[in-house]
Amino acid sequence: MDDEKFEAIVRAAVVKRLMARMANQLYGTLGNQMVQAELDVESFQLKAEAAAKAFGAAKGDIEKLVSDSGRAPLDFYSFFWDYLLDKRDTIDLKKEWKAWGTPPR
Repeated sequence: MDDEKFEAIVRAAVVKRLMARMANQLYGTLGNQMVQAELDVESFQLKAEAAAKAFGAAKGDIEKLVSDSGRAPLDFYSFFWDYLLDKRDTIDLKKEWKAWGTPPR
């Protein structure tokens, strides 16, 4: 076997093993991330249920809340978005809503 063919075979073997190692790590990482995504869905659903209990589930309930607080509907949706992404497990939503957007003293 000439040197050029030998080097090509060695390179191909190295690349094949590299791809196999990368595939194992990639599948493991993807599997872990899929599990985390499922946990996120559960967490978001629980948080949405807690918000519905605190503020009401109907659009009119949210409109009244926003109107009573002197804020815009987009303020509530921004608050809700921040709440969903917040890592804390439990918070007093009504208290957080009142304080949300208020500059620190």
